[in-house]
Amino acid sequence: MNVVLLRVGIDTGCGGMAGPLFSDGSFEFMLIDCDRNLKGRTYGNLSGRHGGRKLIEYFPERLQRKMCDCFVHDDPEFNSWTYGDPTRPKQSLKKLKNGDLLVFYAGLSGWEKCTAPAALYIIGFFNVAIAGLYPDLVTQYSKRKVHDQFAENWHIAHADTNGRRYKRGSKSELVLVKGGPR
Repeated sequence: MNVVLLRVGIDTGCGGMAGPLFSDGSFEFMLIDCDRNLKGRTYGNLSGRHGGRKLIEYFPERLQRKMCDCFVHDDPEFNSWTYGDPTRPKQSLKKLKNGDLLVFYAGLSGWEKCTAPAALYIIGFFNVAIAGLYPDLVTQYSKRKVHDQFAENWHIAHADTNGRRYKRGSKSELVLVKGGPR
C-alpha cells in the first residue's frame, strides 16, 4: 500500500490565514479561492460544518471584505470523495492504485477558546478506488462514466479537463482520484 500526503485548503501562504481548530478537536476545512464557480459558492454564502457559520466569519476582520465574494474551489470534496489537479507537481498521483491512501493535511490554528498552536494537521483521507490522468481514464472507462464518477469534482463540473501548458511547451494533464466509501 502507498500513502501520499497532500496539503490542501487555505493557509498563510494561500489565503492569508490558517483554518479554525476548535477545542473539541473538530475543525473547519477552509477551501482555497478561485476565479469562477458554476454553483456560485463564495466564502460569504457558504456555511461551514461547525456551528452553521458562514466561512467568511473565520477570516480575520482585515480580510473579510476582500474575501467575502471570492468563489471557492471545493477540491478535494468529501461528499463523493474526489480530488483533481491539472498541475505538474501532482502528476505522480496518477500512479495511485486501488487501496492506496491519499491523506490530506491543512494548516489549522486554535479558534476562540481553543489554544492549539498553528500547525499542520491531518484532516481526512481517501481510500483510493480510481486514479489516473483524465485522458487515460476516459479511454479506459468512457467519458460518460468518468464524468458520472467525478461529477462533484470542481474540475469536471467546470470543464477544466485540458491540463496546463508550461514553459518550454510541456503540458500536464488533469489527474483525478476517487476514494471509496471506506
